[in-house]
Amino acid sequence: MQIAQRIQNISASQSLVMAARAKAMQAAGIDVISMSLGEPDMDTPQHVRLAAQQAVDNHWSHYGPVAGIPALRTAVAAYQNRVTGNAIDWTGDDTVVAAGAKMAIYNAIHAVINKGDEVVIPMPAWVSYSEMVKLAEGVVVPVETRYEDRYCLRPEQLRAALTPKTRMIILCSPNNPTGSIYSAAEMDALVEVLRDYPEVYILSDEIYNELIYTPSTLHSTPYTLHPSRLRRPERSPHHHQRCQ
Repeated sequence: MQIAQRIQNISASQSLVMAARAKAMQAAGIDVISMSLGEPDMDTPQHVRLAAQQAVDNHWSHYGPVAGIPALRTAVAAYQNRVTGNAIDWTGDDTVVAAGAKMAIYNAIHAVINKGDEVVIPMPAWVSYSEMVKLAEGVVVPVETRYEDRYCLRPEQLRAALTPKTRMIILCSPNNPTGSIYSAAEMDALVEVLRDYPEVYILSDEIYNELIYTPSTLHSTPYTLHPSRLRRPERSPHHHQRCQ
């Protein structure tokens, strides 16, 4: 039976492989602490479970709009506005609901990337980014970050990785798997590089945006990388740029 070549070109999710191995060891009576899957160690809260049950009882079990239920999209936009301090003014029309974060990232990559397009991914990174790019027939451009930089991408690394074929960069802050958080200054430095590449999309994975347990200067990625900040300011004929 034939299997599509694009499926044969991708690797199994290593985090799921590790999780399966940990469960097998636990079933064999071995005391194992699994640090594979990024999921909470508690059950779904009762009020969430009750809301889901009530939704089914109230016949919310039929096909809905492709982009998501309008009220849900509006609620998501309102949440995002709180996160960004109302810097962008998201609306329900700017929002699409997907079947989980992984599906949303997959959809975004496939909506943008054509065969041969390059995607810059700071490493270490979530294992699924690269495989989803491969499925879209894109080219993964891994950029190894350093412990000395808290595993944050430096602007000179970003500039060196960008080419005319670059169509996307994937950022994750707080990062999976390192936990590193970009400061506002570090994001601004990346913005200065991206000003020269307006054709490059920024995919910001913020699934862990509220999992911060220490004082942080975290600045919302959508705000920092907002298109209005990527455009160079208008300069008067008498403007003189300071040399650094």
